[in-house]
Amino acid sequence: MNKIKTILLIIVFFVSLSQSDASTYIAGIDEAIDIAMKNSGELRAAEARFGVTEAQIFTANTPMNPVFIFDGGTGERTYRVGLQYILETGGKRKKRTLLARVQHEVTKDEINTKILDIKRNVRNCYIEVYAAQQREKYAKEMIEFADTLKKIEYKDPKTQVAVDDLQIETVIMNAEISMHTAHADVSPCRNKFNALMNYTLGHEFELGEPTLNTNLENLSSLTFEEHDLNLERLEKIAYENRPELKYYADSIEAAKRQLDVAKANLIPNVLLAAGPDFVQNNPPAWNSGGFLMAAIEIPIFDRQQGPIKEAIAAQNLSTSEYSWQKDQIQNDVKDAYTRVTALTQLIDRYNESLLARAQGLVDKALNDYNAGKSTIIVPLTAKETQINVQYSYIKALADYQSAVSDLERAIGTPL
Repeated sequence: MNKIKTILLIIVFFVSLSQSDASTYIAGIDEAIDIAMKNSGELRAAEARFGVTEAQIFTANTPMNPVFIFDGGTGERTYRVGLQYILETGGKRKKRTLLARVQHEVTKDEINTKILDIKRNVRNCYIEVYAAQQREKYAKEMIEFADTLKKIEYKDPKTQVAVDDLQIETVIMNAEISMHTAHADVSPCRNKFNALMNYTLGHEFELGEPTLNTNLENLSSLTFEEHDLNLERLEKIAYENRPELKYYADSIEAAKRQLDVAKANLIPNVLLAAGPDFVQNNPPAWNSGGFLMAAIEIPIFDRQQGPIKEAIAAQNLSTSEYSWQKDQIQNDVKDAYTRVTALTQLIDRYNESLLARAQGLVDKALNDYNAGKSTIIVPLTAKETQINVQYSYIKALADYQSAVSDLERAIGTPL
């Protein structure tokens, strides 16, 4: 029985070990963003603060508790029991509740801003890791291509010269340097990616190729007038959804509500107490009746000077920041949209012709070399050109994803 348990434990150990080293595959940026959103401790903390402000609304709207009082004087033989209650004047509870609701909205704006920041960071980090992997892949591809050329049998041995072998070794050395450099870049990029997603990629992992945003893929076919209309629509969306703009607008409203609360606190509350009154005159005779007490604060020293000034200053600050943010929105949207448009056109050009043309050059150069019509420099140069085109394509994808992130951030909502 013990042997069976031992064997089972060994099997479980090796299965778990193989699973921990298993290759991880993430299909694309959207999947990476979903993982980050589910695992983000920062976002969970922001959502927890949202729950706190929601509870604060309930607290602000809760009336004060009455106080049970007892007054007993043995010398006077007077005994009183009753209830004491502070009557809030000036609509203080309503104003506190309105302030708490606005502060709740401010927290929601902060969460929306955090979500957009997470998406932008994940997208940029994803393309950074993907680009490093692709550089390593292309370098290996170059080495394999050069090795293939070394194995080709020449139809005419006289055409094989020493410079060919030297050229191949030079290309292989440069490719190996590029491969090792890219491999070294993958590790810190992966660690950064893991930290951002709060998720551990396997030792061997693969990322799917980033694609064009489905809502933006037809930008390259728009006319100049259509681009202007599209830009105008995006600016309108930004004014409606930009979290910072909503944050400052809600902050202005919160400052106004804070000012209302401070002014309401200028009005003194009234303390009321009432109940039965029992007096023992000549034992064992008792007289009974009732009592009523009232008290009101006299605002001589504290007239809410500090809270009023603070609320006015906060309102002025939020108003200035709102005005500045509104001026920035148009520039942010236009800059990001222009970059997305230009990069969409560039990526279309790569997909429609440049990548295929680069591959065609390699195929033709390799055929000519096999036929003894050229030296080895020609196919090597053609392959290096193809690799450079592929590098440039990856760079364009990276710039595009960065521009999409900036555009989403500029309009304040996912595209």
